Amino acid sequence: MKILIIKFRNIGDILLATPLISNLKSHFPQSNIDFATNLECLPIIERNPNISNLIFFDREKIKNLNIFSRFKEELSLILTIRRKRYDLVLNLTEGERGAIYAISSRAERRMGLKLKNNFYNYFKIFTNYLNDDQSIHAAEKDLRFLNLLDKEIVSYNLEVFWNKVIEKALLKKYNNLFSDKYVIVHPVSRWMFKCWDNAKMARAIDHIKLARGCEVIITASKDDNEIQRVKQIISLTKSNPINLSGLLNIEELTIFLSRASLFFGIDSAPMHIAAACGTPIVSLFGASYPVNWGPWVNHKNKFKNVNGVQFNGKHYVISNMNHEIFYDGGIKKTIGMEQIEYKTVENILDKIL
Repeated sequence: MKILIIKFRNIGDILLATPLISNLKSHFPQSNIDFATNLECLPIIERNPNISNLIFFDREKIKNLNIFSRFKEELSLILTIRRKRYDLVLNLTEGERGAIYAISSRAERRMGLKLKNNFYNYFKIFTNYLNDDQSIHAAEKDLRFLNLLDKEIVSYNLEVFWNKVIEKALLKKYNNLFSDKYVIVHPVSRWMFKCWDNAKMARAIDHIKLARGCEVIITASKDDNEIQRVKQIISLTKSNPINLSGLLNIEELTIFLSRASLFFGIDSAPMHIAAACGTPIVSLFGASYPVNWGPWVNHKNKFKNVNGVQFNGKHYVISNMNHEIFYDGGIKKTIGMEQIEYKTVENILDKIL
C-alpha cells in the first residue's frame, strides 16, 4: 500500500503530525508512507523511520521565479506525485496546494478537510471529508483521519529523531555546556507579536541563572529579526547568558532540548520539539490558543483557553486570551503578551526549578 501525507505548514505543525504517521505504520506495517511538505520543514521529519520518501515544495525558490518557470516547477511536482500511484492520500490542512496535489494523485481514496476557498469545494477533490474542529489540539486534529479509516489510535506520542553521530560530535564541541544543568530559553518567533516584553524576558533569564543557579542557553533561528531581538534582550541582562542564536540547526537544537532541564519561552517550534523530547516546559501564550497549540502531553491535553497559570503533565502554560493587536513604535504586539506579569512567571520558574 502506498500512502501520501500532505501537510504544507511550518516545523511545529509537521512535528504534531508524527502521531498520525506512527499510527498509520502500525496499522499498515507493509505500507510505504511518503510525506509532502515545505522544504524548510524537512529537518524535523527526514530521520523519521516510518517515512519512506519526502516530497518537498521549495517556497523561497519558487516565489522568485517568473510565471512560466513557477508553473513548470509546480507541474513537475504534480507529475512526480501522479507517477507514484498512491492508494491513499491524506491532506491534513485546508490549503489549496495540498488539495490540488491530492486530486492530481488520482488515488482511489483521498481524504481531507474542506478548503477555506469555497470555489474548490464545488469539486469532489476528496472521497472522504473531515470536518474541521477548532476545539481540539492540532495533534488530535491530524489523528482524526484514523476515524475515516476505521482504525483505532494506538499511540499519541510525538516523535523526533536525530543522528547519533551528530549528537556525539555536538557533545564533544559543547562539552562544557552539556556537563552543567542548563535551561533553554527560546524568546522569539517568526511572528514577533508572539514575543514577551524584552525587559521582562531579560529579568527572567537573570532569575534562572542568578537565583536558581542554572546555566541559560538562548536559541533562535538564523533569521536576522530573531537574532536582533535576542541581542536586545541580552543587552538588558546582568547574568551573561550563553547565546547560540543562529548557530544551531534543527537537529542540533533538538539534541540540546533533549538534555535540557527546562524549556522556557513562547509558543514556537522549539517548544513542540521540547515536548516531543519529554523536556519540562514553561511557555507563555498571549497570542495563540493553548487548547490548539499547547505543549502536547500524549493525549493528556488539559489546557484551556483561559487567563492564568495552567499545568499539564510536566508542562506549565501561562496564558492571556486578549489577542488584540496593537503597534508600539511600529512594532506589532498583542495585549495578551504585554499583560503577562513577570512575577507570575518567576513564581512558576521557582516552582519547576
